Amino acid sequence: MNDLLPPEKFYRPTRTMDSTIVGTFCFVFATVFAVLWLSASIVPVFILVTIYFARTLAQRASHVAAVQQNQTAVNLLNAGRIDEAAAIFDQLTRSERKTPAHAVYVFNRAVAYLLQGRPRRAYSLFNAVLQSRAFHFGFSNTYLPLLYAEVATCLGLMGELEAARLHRDDAVKRLQEPERGRVVFLDALLLTRGGHYGAACELASTRFREAEALLRVPTCKALRLVHAYSLAQLGERRSSRFQTLIEGVRPARPGEFDWIGAEWPEFRAFLSDLGL
Repeated sequence: MNDLLPPEKFYRPTRTMDSTIVGTFCFVFATVFAVLWLSASIVPVFILVTIYFARTLAQRASHVAAVQQNQTAVNLLNAGRIDEAAAIFDQLTRSERKTPAHAVYVFNRAVAYLLQGRPRRAYSLFNAVLQSRAFHFGFSNTYLPLLYAEVATCLGLMGELEAARLHRDDAVKRLQEPERGRVVFLDALLLTRGGHYGAACELASTRFREAEALLRVPTCKALRLVHAYSLAQLGERRSSRFQTLIEGVRPARPGEFDWIGAEWPEFRAFLSDLGL
């Protein structure tokens, strides 16, 4: 699946040098040229300075607005308003293609695709970010372990367990110990899909609070459900633990958890039995 990429160019980030650096270089070069060749008048230099500062201010305002839009969409995502968040991320992937933050917006759009129940589509966007190496350098480097974890989650949901474990290991290598809670859902998912139900229950029980502090709300709910599914496979569907976990995800919107079972028929049947 390594060659699975989105056909749309606006979903394919490139490592772009910060436009401020490029602009500064061009300004300095043009100014030197003007001073050397047009020294009879300072008017060209004044025009260049004016244009440069106007351009810089416009870019800064545009970048700030994009960051604010992105945060609004993240808040919507955590509130379960996935389609609204997806629309904002989608617009940012189109309008911010020339900015260093473009890969972040593609990453967030992929998260929305995942929560919309389209893990293969999400995987293609995550893969595009990974292949661009946009998160390997600069300010967005902190996203790299999260990217590996999301790729692994997509693969795990699709049943590609061996490949998922490789990407999971890549994520863990890059996470500091306090951040390891970010892979608790992923680990529980891989254990459950691998048939290791007891280990999945133990993991989810002992590390839920750690995960809750770091994971987005939809993923924490998914962790509860994967834990409950493992309990059901162990014959504990009537236990108080099982009932507590199910009550912990209610009330639920219609289709809220469909993304977990989109390519996992057994889990989809489990949700149906619960009326979820």
